This record gives sequence, structure tokens and C-alpha cells, in this order.
Amino acid sequence: MMRWNFAFFLCICLLLSACQGAPTPSLVVVSTVEVIKQSQSIPTLIPYHFRTSTPGTVTLHGQLTVMDPLTFMPDANDAIFLAPLQGGSSDVTTIPSFKVGEVPQADVDESTGEFTFTDIQPGRYLLMVLTKGGSEMPARWLDQDSLAIINVDESEKGKTIELNHLRLP
Repeated sequence: MMRWNFAFFLCICLLLSACQGAPTPSLVVVSTVEVIKQSQSIPTLIPYHFRTSTPGTVTLHGQLTVMDPLTFMPDANDAIFLAPLQGGSSDVTTIPSFKVGEVPQADVDESTGEFTFTDIQPGRYLLMVLTKGGSEMPARWLDQDSLAIINVDESEKGKTIELNHLRLP
């Protein structure tokens, strides 16, 4: 009986070795897809809340576009100012100088360039921008080449004057 077992074992070994021959290439592809469900919605921009004027004064609202951000970027400290103009002439012959803290300064939404001046008294003003380099630059109306001169009349007290779009330079 042992002979048969040995002969049987030998035949099985020979058959297995004959079947192995050259290995056949196999292609294995592993692909996984993972889907993650977000539990929260995509955050939206929080609206900027501007200060409001006291009764009996004027609010000026507008948006400043910087045409050459490499050269004329405004200073990071909300650097839009109203420099008072003297005299009644519509032409500006010299750009007025101003001191920060002594003239109205805008409240600015840095992400959009939108700004407001609050508590403005009647008068004639030139909108000025203090750049990162320390230069005092007059702003211009976006669709014109003229300086942004703002006239605030007594009759406009308690109102908001829309300046719309201004540019630098």
C-alpha cells in the first residue's frame, strides 16, 4: 500500500511541475473611490459693517480701484482721506497736504475697496490716498481723468452721497 501512495504522490508532483511552465503575466488594477459628505455648508463672506454718521452730518460712500497695485497700493491702515480745499474755484492748482488724524479718514472694507466717510461737515474736499510708500496721491473719478473733488452742501446734511467708483492713480 505504501508503494501506491508513493507512486501516487510522485505522479501528482510530476503533473504539478508540468503545469507550471512559464508564468503568465497578470494585471491587477486597484481602484478606490472615497466620497466624503461635508456636514457644514461652504462659508459665505461676512458683510462689512460700516460706521454710521451722527445726525446733522453727511456720509460719503464709494469704492476705490487701484489701477497699478505694484506701485500705488494704499497703506494698510485705511488710508483714504478727505483733504479740505480752500477757496471756491473749481480748479485745483496745488495738491493739499494733510496730517493723519486732523482730516476725515475713511472706514474701508479692505477686501473690496468699498469705503465710507462719516460725520462730514459741509465743505469742499479732495479725496486723497496715502500709499504704502508714504506718498499722498489724489484719487480720480474712475470714468474720467479729473480729480475726485467732492462738494458737500448744507442741504445734504443727514444724507448719504454716493461717490460711486474712484481710482488710484
